[in-house]
Amino acid sequence: MKKIISLLFLMQVYASLHAQTKSIALSENEKILGLSKFWSEVKYNFVYYDRLQFNWDSLYAVNIEKVKSANDHITYYNVLRAMCAKLKDGHTNVYFPAEFYGKVFSKAPLQTRFIEKKVIITGIFNDTLKSKGLETGMEIVKINGLEVQEYAATYISPFVCASTKQDSLNRTYNFELLAGKTDEPIVLLLKDDKGKITEITISRKLKRQAPSAPAVTFKVIEKNIGLLTLNNFEALDFERQFDSIYNDMLSSSSLIIDIRNNGGGNTSNAYHVLKHLTKKPFHGSAWKTRQYLPSFRAWGHNDAWYSEPADKIQPTENVVFEKPVIVLTSERTFSAAEDFSVAFDYMKRGKIIGTITGGSTGQPLVFDLPGGGMFRVCTKKDTYPDGKEFVGIGVQPNLVVEETVKSFREKRDLHIEKAIELLKE
Repeated sequence: MKKIISLLFLMQVYASLHAQTKSIALSENEKILGLSKFWSEVKYNFVYYDRLQFNWDSLYAVNIEKVKSANDHITYYNVLRAMCAKLKDGHTNVYFPAEFYGKVFSKAPLQTRFIEKKVIITGIFNDTLKSKGLETGMEIVKINGLEVQEYAATYISPFVCASTKQDSLNRTYNFELLAGKTDEPIVLLLKDDKGKITEITISRKLKRQAPSAPAVTFKVIEKNIGLLTLNNFEALDFERQFDSIYNDMLSSSSLIIDIRNNGGGNTSNAYHVLKHLTKKPFHGSAWKTRQYLPSFRAWGHNDAWYSEPADKIQPTENVVFEKPVIVLTSERTFSAAEDFSVAFDYMKRGKIIGTITGGSTGQPLVFDLPGGGMFRVCTKKDTYPDGKEFVGIGVQPNLVVEETVKSFREKRDLHIEKAIELLKE
């Protein structure tokens, strides 16, 4: 019951299905139909509908005229995206048709991170950018003439779907800030560590030259401490990747599990790792979903719910890693990686250090939209086995450790340093 549709897999499927889609103008009826479908499916399937602080029907009525006057796909989908953002849920989203992602949502080959309320370049993935003078550690002060936070508030934040403040900041400044129309260059005003200001124009047409990180990596660091980095739980061969390094992991004296950059995937993969850390059965998340009964509505009864207690997961039958373990989390820890964090936290296997997680998981239900796009609606509410809430909040670390601009520029990993310190103790 815990398998979550991977967003990456979902987008790959839609890209394949709609690869030949042409930009045929939507009729007024199609535009209203798409809006109505989105409104209806949220009204009857969105698991957090009872928490809305506004009238969903009124928002629907307001947007009828907006979609009718939308004269192209991009404008139309942006109306739906802005409407969706009002729901404040990380697993409820509207997506452009696949053919438009190369036109309106191209990402410059840079990685940024919001650190101490500053936007810092943390990765450069094209040599052309390096030749222009870009360096990691530089602060982005302005984009296209606007202060970076003003730019984000104008062009990015209105369309961000997030359940928590930390996830909203993460999506806005770490993932979507430099995305936009392919043909539109980006003018960045940058400040280096010495305060020198530089203006650089970059193109979104530049390709990312760095390979994607594997789902699982393992290495031994000082004092024979193992560092297991789980970058995602969506790889189809995740279990094989983990099993291939497991013997090396067993040889380490203690273990750090890094899921700071894990955006989720399949929760079964997350539990596959945890099965190797204990000899006792452990619990996943408890969950519930809405149960619509028309007669109950006619009788004026409250909404019904279907719920199930947390699954009990059995440990591996192989040799178990019983030595000390610490898990590293951040606001980028999301979805199935939060399911991992909840189970690890509840089983009291070790400490979680870092920052609070993104605060969103669940099971989305996916629907088509006119013109080849799609939307998904979160249908499942997850909690700790004892009912403790974490969606809309985040999984709390046992010890908060925050990255600083200074530590990044000095290439220090404060989370790893603190984990090593604790494991030595």
